[in-house]
Amino acid sequence: MTLTDYLIACSRNTEIKVTDLSKVLMELKRIGNNINQIARKVNSKRFFFGNFNSVIEGQRKIYDAILSLTGDD
Repeated sequence: MTLTDYLIACSRNTEIKVTDLSKVLMELKRIGNNINQIARKVNSKRFFFGNFNSVIEGQRKIYDAILSLTGDD
């Protein structure tokens, strides 16, 4: 049996889930923007302790979205 035949045979007994990751990717980009803005301010010595609630909330959204992909509650 060739590798291709083996992989096809294995895939016949496997449930394949198709997942739309666009919402997760959008949240990752937003958090990345926030982190970049914080890094710029830190590097320019204009950083003051701020409120990071929006960053934390964004991370929670991504975490929840990733957990929902597994189908576990």
